[in-house]
Amino acid sequence: MLSVEKYFKVLKPSREKYRDRLDIQIGVELRMQPHLGGFFTELTKRYPFDFVIGSLHVIDGQDPALGTLFNGKSDEEVYRRAFVAMLEDIRSPPDFDVLGPLDYVVRYGNGEAEGYSYQKYADEIDAILQAVIYRGKGIALTLA
Repeated sequence: MLSVEKYFKVLKPSREKYRDRLDIQIGVELRMQPHLGGFFTELTKRYPFDFVIGSLHVIDGQDPALGTLFNGKSDEEVYRRAFVAMLEDIRSPPDFDVLGPLDYVVRYGNGEAEGYSYQKYADEIDAILQAVIYRGKGIALTLA
């Protein structure tokens, strides 16, 4: 868990010290979940973050990186559930500047990107993109 007080205490003096040479931005990545919406709203109101990434790292209480989310499920089933969860997160209260990568969950599937395509998940992806556009936000991209 990030100690936001310490984070700002370290970065604010550095930002001031190097302001003529560096543009130091203070940011945070929020691992969005609908039940944490109120907490994240208060966090982003209380602290003057310059940049906030809202990301989906937890699906049905599990982080795909831990390897158990796919047990007994197909990649397609988990990917679709991840997109639904992401849409729920976007519609929850936390404010963010960009949405984390849409395909985070794909990195951990049994077949990874095999069988993953925009066409296959167009309905879910389009709904996410529409929600992001509606909120006036961007999307973070990762390049392989």
